[in-house]
Amino acid sequence: MRLRYLFLLVVLMILTACNKDSEQDWTGMQYYEFEIFGKVTDNSGNPIKGISVSASGVSVLTKADGSYELKGQGGTNTTVYVSFADVDVADNGGLYGGASRSVELEYVKGKHGPFLGLFRKIGVDVTLVLGLTPVPDPNTPV
Repeated sequence: MRLRYLFLLVVLMILTACNKDSEQDWTGMQYYEFEIFGKVTDNSGNPIKGISVSASGVSVLTKADGSYELKGQGGTNTTVYVSFADVDVADNGGLYGGASRSVELEYVKGKHGPFLGLFRKIGVDVTLVLGLTPVPDPNTPV
């Protein structure tokens, strides 16, 4: 009788470990996945394409409508520092100043072992200022 219960317990443990919904970091370090959505515009409310949006080691460029979707992985602190920078110089209509935001992510779903779940923030919109003078590159001859 005890052997039967032991066998059932082992089978249950194996089935739980093989659950595809369980995302495990086998190093034992806690982590979460994040998604941040927003739009970058100028002072007139026009979308700006080609702005680099980055956080936690990942970056994307804004689309033609100024929107972006940033997806990555973080540690245990769900406050993420997001930066915005004009990397294409004047290709998007001018040189825009940069910006940064501290974003508190909101829990969405999933917690399995060290995987703390999916966190998301929608509506991280930024207005950038146009008309900055670029700093000359000291390595470029005049």
